[in-house]
Amino acid sequence: MFVMAAGVAGFAFGQTTFGVKGGINPSIWNVKVGDTKEDDYKSRIGFHFGGVVDFSISDNFSIQPQLLFVNKGSKEKHGDHDDKILVNAIDIPVNFLYKTNVGKGKFFVGGGPNLGFNLSAKIKGEHDGEVEEEKIEIGSEAGQLKGFDFGLNALAGYQFGNGLFVSANFTPGIANLSNTNNTTSRSSYFGLSAGFMFGGSKSKTKSN
Repeated sequence: MFVMAAGVAGFAFGQTTFGVKGGINPSIWNVKVGDTKEDDYKSRIGFHFGGVVDFSISDNFSIQPQLLFVNKGSKEKHGDHDDKILVNAIDIPVNFLYKTNVGKGKFFVGGGPNLGFNLSAKIKGEHDGEVEEEKIEIGSEAGQLKGFDFGLNALAGYQFGNGLFVSANFTPGIANLSNTNNTTSRSSYFGLSAGFMFGGSKSKTKSN
């Protein structure tokens, strides 16, 4: 569906290019019980990879949706050790970018909304020297993790003339992922990525 939508949308813009990206993302849960922020949560490093489609509007502006598998979550202090909260999700950030020529490549900056779909989650900890794992159910009942996430995405980077690019993004969550009364849990992460954009083709209808 993502590829079909990208192909159809390509006819409405001047140039369409496709790419792939991957990298690491320190992530954290921001948790509040009532009005009190919980201090037991710390960042943990996950990873991401996926595809990029760039629809050129003009020489300086484009719309760039991405389809990413993201491993995120947090660490939670538990006695004398930290439990790891591991969440696997599909994120779809839709970025509105400004680009400008710098050297032999282009600097880009922008942002937009991010849609997230949590696929699976678990808590991984240690008890008496043994590693223990507990599955977190995805759903709408108390104690479960909500399946849908929504947030924002800010992005900046540089694309070299040969198609290679590097970028950094910050994706703060807005949606409350907790189903527990009086508790708010939001997921945020900072990403560092490298990728490659393949050659594009002119569409039949150029943008104005």
